[in-house]
Amino acid sequence: MLSVRLGPISYVLYKMTEWVKARGKILIGGRVVRLDGYNRQPSNTVEVQGLGGGKLVLLVVPVGTDADRAHAVMMTAAAPDNASTSDELLAASLDS
Repeated sequence: MLSVRLGPISYVLYKMTEWVKARGKILIGGRVVRLDGYNRQPSNTVEVQGLGGGKLVLLVVPVGTDADRAHAVMMTAAAPDNASTSDELLAASLDS
C-alpha cells in the first residue's frame, strides 16, 4: 500500500528514544532503504519517504494496547480532516 502512494521507499525515520538503533541501510525488494533515528521525530510515529520526495507519517500504536482501543485510535487518525497529534490520539484512547 505504501508503494502505491509513494513509489519505491527510500527512507524510514524513527524516534531514537523509542526504538533500538537500527542498521543504517537495509535491502528490501532489491532496493536499499535508509533507516535513521532522530530526536525530533514525533512520539509514536515512523516517517516513510519515497524516492520522489513524497512522505507519510505513520502512527505506531504501542504493543499491548487493547484491540478495541487500537482500532478506535486508528479510525480516529484516519478520519477526514483529523489534525490530532499522535500524543492526543493515544491519550484519547485511554479516556474511552
